[in-house]
Amino acid sequence: MIQKRNIPPQQPSIYAETASLNVSHLSIGRAHYPPGGTFGPRQMKFWSLITVLKGHVKFNVDGQTYHAGTHTAFLSHPGTKEYYECARSGETEHTWVRFQLNGLSRQQYDRFVALPRPIMLSEEIHARTLEVLRLTGGDHLRHTEQAQAMALYLFWRYVSEAERLQRGKQVSLAVLAVNLAQDFIHEHIFEPITVADIALHASISPSQLTRLFRSKVGQTPMSYVWQVRTQRGIELLQNTGLSIGLIAHQCGFKSQAHFTRRIKKQTGVAPGELRERADRMMGDYQN
Repeated sequence: MIQKRNIPPQQPSIYAETASLNVSHLSIGRAHYPPGGTFGPRQMKFWSLITVLKGHVKFNVDGQTYHAGTHTAFLSHPGTKEYYECARSGETEHTWVRFQLNGLSRQQYDRFVALPRPIMLSEEIHARTLEVLRLTGGDHLRHTEQAQAMALYLFWRYVSEAERLQRGKQVSLAVLAVNLAQDFIHEHIFEPITVADIALHASISPSQLTRLFRSKVGQTPMSYVWQVRTQRGIELLQNTGLSIGLIAHQCGFKSQAHFTRRIKKQTGVAPGELRERADRMMGDYQN
C-alpha cells in the first residue's frame, strides 16, 4: 500500500513572480541638490527606487521620518505623501527609477510595502542603476523594452536584498555602518569633522556610532579620527618638505604642540627627528 505524504505548498518562485509583473510609465534620472535642498511634499503615484550616491536625505513618509545616507537605497510606493530634505553640510546626489507596476496582487503589494528602508546600497544595484542611466542616454522619460526589463530587475533585486535583511542573512548593518563611517573619515580627514557629521553619513545616531566603534574597532570615532590624522601626518613628514606647522594644520590639528604630542605618542620621537630618520633612510637607499 502506498502511503500518501502531506507536501506543504511551495511559495511561487521569483521567476514566476517576475513573469507576472511588468512596468510602464518608466522615468529614470539623476539629481543634484545643493545643501539644504528640499523636494515635495507630494503624493506618490508610482513606485520609486531611489539610491543616494552622495550626501544624506531625510525623508518623511506619511508623517514617519527616515534617514538615508551615502550608499543607501530605499523604495517608495504609490499612495503615500512624501517630503525630502537634503543635508545642509554639502551637496546631495541621488538617482531614481520610477515606474508603475502592472499585475500586482494585494498580497504582493502588502509584502513590498513592509520591506525595510533604507538598505545599504549593494554593488549590484549601484552598477545596474548606472547602466540603465547610460542606456537611456540621459533622456529620463525614455522607456525602451530593455530599460523596462532592467528597471524590473532592479526592483526585484531590491526586494531580494531587503528580504534577506529581514531574515538576518545580509551582512550585519552594524559592520556596514562602521565601514561607511570609516570611509567618510578617510575622505574628509583634512576637514573639521565631528561625531555628528560621521553619524549622519552612516545613517545612525551619534550614540549608536560610538557604541558600534567601541565594539567593532576598539576605540571611539574621534579616537579613530585622530589616529588617522596622525598617520597622515607621519606620511607627510616622511615624504614631503612641508613645514611641521603646515602639516599639523592640514591634518586637522589645532596646534603644532598637539600634533607633536600625537606623533611622539605613536612613534616615540618628535616630528623633526622622524623626518630626519626618513631622510637618512632615503639617503642610504640612494647610496
